[in-house]
Amino acid sequence: MKITLFDHNEDLCAEWRRAFNDCEEVTVQCCEASELEHGYSAIATAGNSFGVMTGGIDLAVRDLFGYGLQDAVQDAILANAEVLPVGQALFIGVEDGPHDAVIYAPTMFTPRTIPSLDVVYSMMVTIFMATKEKCKTVAIPGLGTGVGGVPAEEAAKAMRIGYDAARRLMEGDKA
Repeated sequence: MKITLFDHNEDLCAEWRRAFNDCEEVTVQCCEASELEHGYSAIATAGNSFGVMTGGIDLAVRDLFGYGLQDAVQDAILANAEVLPVGQALFIGVEDGPHDAVIYAPTMFTPRTIPSLDVVYSMMVTIFMATKEKCKTVAIPGLGTGVGGVPAEEAAKAMRIGYDAARRLMEGDKA
């Protein structure tokens, strides 16, 4: 699976380049969600546990797909429970979007500053979900770096930890 980490924050992009420098399948693009080339198997978004997509990367992704995406996310959350906890994710297929699907992986219960451990969980579940759904390409934004307030260096390290943990756990499943 090819992974593109994207964000408009130059500092975060530089930290990702350091943290993922030995990962051939990971590339970094310093851009807005709307500037990504169309056609990814999935684009991830880090949101809140209620699927309210009114700020940060959630709003940018909702704007890419239209307001119906928020309805689909909230309907999927309500179909399973009342909230989607940090550490879980949804895969929402999209018929008429710039990408084939959205992986909704909350980094926070409600909008607030978060610990970097929540970034680790969200990255892990995003990688798991993309693998489970057999995504060939996935675009992942800075997790927890907006409203979550996680500094760029800390977020990049946490995302790498989540990436490595997901890979190790998936390799263990094959053994």
